[in-house]
Amino acid sequence: MSIKLIHTCDWHIGETSSIPINKQVKNVPTPVNIRTIDTFKRIRSMVEYAIANKISYFIIAGDVYNKPVVSMYLKKWFAKYISKLLKNNIKVIIIIGNHDSDGNVNAFSDIKELLNDTSGLYIIDSGKTIHTKHFKFFCIPYISGEDYKSYTRDIKNQRDFDKKNVLVGHLGVEWAVVGKDQIALPGDVGIKYLKGYDYVALGDYHINQKVGDEKTKKANEIWYAGSIIRLNMSEPEKKYFNVVTFGKNSKLPKIERIELPDRNYITRETTLSLMKKAVRTKRIELPINKGDVVKFKCQAKAVDAIQIEEKYLKLIYKKFKPIYASIDWSYSKAGKEKTEGYKSSIDPIKAMELYIRRNNLNIDVKKLMELHEMIVRKYGEGRWE
Repeated sequence: MSIKLIHTCDWHIGETSSIPINKQVKNVPTPVNIRTIDTFKRIRSMVEYAIANKISYFIIAGDVYNKPVVSMYLKKWFAKYISKLLKNNIKVIIIIGNHDSDGNVNAFSDIKELLNDTSGLYIIDSGKTIHTKHFKFFCIPYISGEDYKSYTRDIKNQRDFDKKNVLVGHLGVEWAVVGKDQIALPGDVGIKYLKGYDYVALGDYHINQKVGDEKTKKANEIWYAGSIIRLNMSEPEKKYFNVVTFGKNSKLPKIERIELPDRNYITRETTLSLMKKAVRTKRIELPINKGDVVKFKCQAKAVDAIQIEEKYLKLIYKKFKPIYASIDWSYSKAGKEKTEGYKSSIDPIKAMELYIRRNNLNIDVKKLMELHEMIVRKYGEGRWE
């Protein structure tokens, strides 16, 4: 007899910064952001899959929400799908991620009030072990790297070799792929602390991936399920959840990556002359479909950008009907002065400082830089996402 579990993470319900478009939803009192609607479509897809395929455990490895303070209608929307799982005898294990709690406020504090029956639901806000007939789940919510190392050392001797041992954690692991061209370097939790389990279900990094060097990968199943929706344009287009099947006699489980439905996200380079030509002739051919999310990249003088942006985007919306379109400008000054811009390679604080000075905004740049230094001391460079 085989037993199946679903591993997912990083739903970030309530994240709205990337697509600032709202839409009225039936039975919801206020308009809901398009990204939130997309997120719940994927949640529904996973829940329907779990019920249809007789999944035994549904694991969410942290960051269900984007912030610990969540509107009640989003909580009710989430609770509706959790209730469906529980009613179909699917046990649900949720560990708290760094976005779910700030140490004082916990996004799940009132979950029991929203569900008629919470039997089979586990909300993990501190290190805890769950014992079931066939499994032993070692659950670790978001804590510091040093605490992870200490905790994993302590629990390794508690594994039960008559059962399947599954470690669930929300953390950064060394050598995992964090984003485009970015690898988690030593300093995050080492792979050695995660070896020796039948499966390791991780959350935090948004790319679905198996973690470790080739030798580690052959002997261990250490996985990030990845986010269920693109939270920025640098993330991979395809998103997945993992279905983990434990056979009676197999040493390692079978892993299936199930692709989630998604709208298209398109990034396209263009030039100012092409944009002007399109606006002038009203003719443009691009691989854009209705409902897509589109970002154009273009370098231009600030004055030219201001003049063309509204007209060009109006043309794009009229012809292709994307759900959202934007232009990522890299600004250059006239003459021989060097190019300055808001490029992805520039430090976001420096880009903001540049923007403030150019637009004569009444903002204290010194205080902004102090904030920058405080963030770097706390989180390190390169962690702006």
